[in-house]
Amino acid sequence: MDDFKKALLHYVEQGGSLLLLGEKCSRLFEPALGVRFDGEPQNIAAELETPSGPINVSGIWQEVTAMTAKAAGFRHATRDMRKDQKTTATIMNYGKGKIGAVYGPLANIFFKGHHPYIRHFIGAMVKDLFPEPAVHVDGPSAIDIALRTTKDGRPSLHLLNRSNLPLPDRYNFTDFIPALGPVQVKMRIAAKPQKITLVPDDTPVTWEWKDGRLTATIPPVHIHSVLVIS
Repeated sequence: MDDFKKALLHYVEQGGSLLLLGEKCSRLFEPALGVRFDGEPQNIAAELETPSGPINVSGIWQEVTAMTAKAAGFRHATRDMRKDQKTTATIMNYGKGKIGAVYGPLANIFFKGHHPYIRHFIGAMVKDLFPEPAVHVDGPSAIDIALRTTKDGRPSLHLLNRSNLPLPDRYNFTDFIPALGPVQVKMRIAAKPQKITLVPDDTPVTWEWKDGRLTATIPPVHIHSVLVIS
């Protein structure tokens, strides 16, 4: 684990960004976070403060005091946002890069319920940490992506439609999945592609390349599509 942490911190020092979700994950990197850890983690009632309104995020939280880090979000004991403000997340400059940390169970809560307020909260941190991502997707939030390479080394972007993802309740099944899109994708590609293919159906794709950035419009995604760049 020590070698793993050293490798991550070296990556950040050289200009990378790191996002830590949860009190256990954050505690591993405590000296680099620019905060003071106050006491031990506790199971508490908590309401996350978001631009759209509060959302319940009760669970295990580590209380911290931002020292040299920038506070990136707050929580409260109740839905009264005027009092009991506590730091939820921070962002810290580290070498040439940045480390973001969330000190409670937002990832686990989102996994169980997919609440948009939490997605927007984490999304704002991600935008700060990764202002120029390798891929940007303009489309419904239910589109998941994975940037891969094919067996012969060509860049490929997998798009997965998760619009009817089962939630953990007694009706845990999928009935109908509507197609999502069209979806616009912007990717950093150093050289102009020779060919763009959407598999498995070889559906036509409208695309252009300029100044190292590919912009492609992908037809509605039913289940799974892969954009392959040659």
